[in-house]
Amino acid sequence: MKKCLVAMAGVGLLLGAVCANATPEDDRLKLVAYFKNKYPDIKVEVSIHGALAFDPDAMSQYRSIMEFPPFLDQLDKGEKLWKTPLKSGKSYADCLPNGGKQIAGNYPRYDDARARVVTLEDVLNEFVKPHYKEGDWVAVSEKIVSISQNLVRHISTVKVGSLARFITLGVKKHKNMTAWSRPEKMQVAIEIVGKPRIILAAAVGAVGKLVGKRGWFWIVAGSRVSEIDGFIPEVMYPYTEWGVLPPPDPQGDCERVERETGIPIVTADANYIDVQVLGVSKGVGLDKKTTREIL
Repeated sequence: MKKCLVAMAGVGLLLGAVCANATPEDDRLKLVAYFKNKYPDIKVEVSIHGALAFDPDAMSQYRSIMEFPPFLDQLDKGEKLWKTPLKSGKSYADCLPNGGKQIAGNYPRYDDARARVVTLEDVLNEFVKPHYKEGDWVAVSEKIVSISQNLVRHISTVKVGSLARFITLGVKKHKNMTAWSRPEKMQVAIEIVGKPRIILAAAVGAVGKLVGKRGWFWIVAGSRVSEIDGFIPEVMYPYTEWGVLPPPDPQGDCERVERETGIPIVTADANYIDVQVLGVSKGVGLDKKTTREIL
């Protein structure tokens, strides 16, 4: 089996403008006070679990899984790979700002020292390629690809139409969680895949509900819709106001990055619930099903 270098970086969006006299600590305290007031029953230490904090059943299932996490072996292997010193004496964590944590929003960026724009491909060439060996491949989070392509959207730019408002009436409502029942998110989905497909998805979804089958809407709407993230008032900023949109051509992105860096690339949308492989460049030599099992 080919070796897999999984380079997953934390994902974050740039914070919006703040008052000139406010400090970061002032802003943090305001956010804490706001959410304490809005959700008095949710403890601060529990809020780190995001949407799970609003769903007792989901939280119970999550805690049961975490009693004996099925992914500990993979985490240990990844941590060892991430921290093991290379020939230069540095580790992968040493090669990136902040140890590679929450840096996705930094790219692309203008580098004053180099007097040019630095892209995600530049980072791979500079920090990964010197240590790349034949048979290795790199998995990159979909969110990194999206943010590096500026595929983000502020809710103030979304003009909700009547179709989006109508469809959200039929979306399953979750206790204390807006999710897809927010019409702005549905409007973005309409803009991405078009009205005809969303109308067809809604019709098929309605039939599915009548026969006791859920999820048909998402099957017809397609993966690009289900990959839209953000626009959720109940979670932490900036996902309350910002959305991260799916890259339009993840397979093409993988092929392009491999051409420019010489490193085989996999793009994935992964979390503790599921892993969806969106693109696999030719040099990986594996299909999506196999790379998903590895990840």
